[in-house]
Amino acid sequence: MNSSVWTIAVFLGAILGIVLLVPKAMCDPRDITNVIDKVLDDIEAAITHVAQRIVALVKSISRPVALALLAVGITLWATGINSGRGKQLILGAVILLAAAEMI
Repeated sequence: MNSSVWTIAVFLGAILGIVLLVPKAMCDPRDITNVIDKVLDDIEAAITHVAQRIVALVKSISRPVALALLAVGITLWATGINSGRGKQLILGAVILLAAAEMI
């Protein structure tokens, strides 16, 4: 990443922190540690949710792609058009299916 992307990310993180912390801290300033813990728990839950959605997306996309690779590989190998590339596609499809099942 270049420096402008990092600058934007830090700026947005600071704004998000201010927006989340200031209203909660103004309600009960003595419990600022509890407020910070709650905000961090909320951020952790959001990141976990996004990660779970990304894994589900990868799984749902990888299976049809692997089956397409397998079909093209078998076609290339069986017809003799490019049997070496067909074997590579078949192997790639098997590896992709195995990786999709492991995550």
